[in-house]
Amino acid sequence: MRLVEAFEPSESVVAVLRAGDGVFLGVNAAFERSTGYRRGQVIGRLPIEVGLWPDPGFRARIWSVLRAEHRVVEMPMRLACADGRIRPGHLSVEFAQDEGETLMFCLLHFLPDGEDIREPEPDNALYRSLYLAASEGIYRRLPGGGFLDVNPAMARILGYESPLQMLNECSRDASALYIDPLQARKFHDHLCAGGRLESERSQVRRRDGRVIWISENARAIHDERGAPLFFEGSLEDITAQVEAEQALRQSQALYQVLVENSRDGVFLIQHGRVLFANEAMTRILGYGHGEITGLDYMSLVDPDDRDAQAGRRAEREAGSREPQVYEIHLRRKGGERILCEVRADAVQYQGDIASTGTLRDVTEERQRQHAIAEAERRYRELFEHSPPACSAPAWTAGSWR
Repeated sequence: MRLVEAFEPSESVVAVLRAGDGVFLGVNAAFERSTGYRRGQVIGRLPIEVGLWPDPGFRARIWSVLRAEHRVVEMPMRLACADGRIRPGHLSVEFAQDEGETLMFCLLHFLPDGEDIREPEPDNALYRSLYLAASEGIYRRLPGGGFLDVNPAMARILGYESPLQMLNECSRDASALYIDPLQARKFHDHLCAGGRLESERSQVRRRDGRVIWISENARAIHDERGAPLFFEGSLEDITAQVEAEQALRQSQALYQVLVENSRDGVFLIQHGRVLFANEAMTRILGYGHGEITGLDYMSLVDPDDRDAQAGRRAEREAGSREPQVYEIHLRRKGGERILCEVRADAVQYQGDIASTGTLRDVTEERQRQHAIAEAERRYRELFEHSPPACSAPAWTAGSWR
């Protein structure tokens, strides 16, 4: 690599990382002497995998500065050497291009033995406290790699004991959490192109193997050339919500099958207007498919029953939730008068009270009942008004002789 080769004889401590995933691409001899790490121990690995930063939040702070200023100048640091020593110093980072690839050129300056860095003033302390206390998961991750930073809620949602455990185990490929790799690639490409994720739903796998649903918001932070620097976003666990929605859809599908196959009419009426009527109801009233929807219900009621129906409507719209069970004369589309048995219950629909229930044509049934009752009445009258039977002759001994 030309950048490393150029600084190979330098006494300055140099490391070069790939910007897309943060992996070491090369270090010079001064880096080996100063840290005790050989090239083979770091090249192809992430700083977090090598264990360079004893402070787990240091890597995220580097990228925060890169986001705001597009470079890092003399950032106080502590680096863990191969022999376990912690060496204080300063870190500077610049972006560079090498053969069309964006690199991070890192220059490390270590303080003499016995000297220590001056602790930086807390930056964005309020934001950090909100970040740590947030109930939704918040993260930053590299476009071609793993997570840079996650808050406690993010770790908890995905089944990790701590943010550090999640950063260690998901440092390579954050997209591997998604169940659908095609969806993960779609999200990645959309963000790189300058788009945003807004309440995007997807399934991810927790550390314990359980699959959950999440809703995610994210955007890409770009460098000065417009290339994506990193992604930042938030997510929440919506598994319970999705399962409830699925159960509701199944329930609605079952209800629809039952309603459409019911022999009784099923309706939804609000403020006197028919909002829904199933096929059985349109058939009972002699209408075609969809013709009843939107009609004024009172136009279907026989004039003799309209006053009673207006009273029922007034009770419902006044807030009554009592079931209404009654018989009413309706007029079919052709003008035929029929008698219907209705059961209507109160429901809340789009923020207001409405009536839903069933309707059955009982015209013939009532006619049969009336015919039976009339026959019984005539039979009783016939029996009650029939003359008494003649007295039987007295029996005497020897009458058969």
